[in-house]
Amino acid sequence: MSRVIKRVPAEYVTEQIGGGVICPKCGAGNWKRTTPEKCPICGTMEVPDPVRYIKRRIPGYVEVRCDCGETVICDGFTNTCDRCGKDYNWNGTLLAPRSQWGEETGETEGDIILGV
Repeated sequence: MSRVIKRVPAEYVTEQIGGGVICPKCGAGNWKRTTPEKCPICGTMEVPDPVRYIKRRIPGYVEVRCDCGETVICDGFTNTCDRCGKDYNWNGTLLAPRSQWGEETGETEGDIILGV
């Protein structure tokens, strides 16, 4: 019986973008300094680069121990075991065999594979 061995929830991280000083002419920048000086490349006066913060989502995933012993990482809509070919959904639930997919809706296996 397959079982979930690990759940990693999605998380949001705050990242800093910008900061330091940047040359408006050549684009060279120094992210360690905050006071403008003359650009060592082109001699133009550098300008402060404003600090901005963004939130970025890091998606979660589920690890499942398949019946065959292989570990399957479920991070997409359908996740297939490389060893035995069993399919799992994003939550780590074992799906019906592919031969049964579309039985309720009248789809064929070709329709499912082609995404029609």
